[in-house]
Amino acid sequence: MANAESVFGQKLNGFLAPVVFLLLFSVSALVCAIISFGYPFLLFWEEKKPRQALCLVGYTAGWLIGIFVILFGILLLIPR
Repeated sequence: MANAESVFGQKLNGFLAPVVFLLLFSVSALVCAIISFGYPFLLFWEEKKPRQALCLVGYTAGWLIGIFVILFGILLLIPR
């Protein structure tokens, strides 16, 4: 968002800029949800394997939290 003016120019000033941002954010969240929960949904609903589906969701969340903690720790260690 810091360089939005250089990318889009003056066309997105005013009302249109927040609308475009929220639309882009919503589409991004939808794509991430489909990627993260698509296969666990099929495991749960179609193949009737709720334990494997919940384990997969748990592992995905665990890895994401772990990566976040590692990256946040690295950012804290970098001198300014």
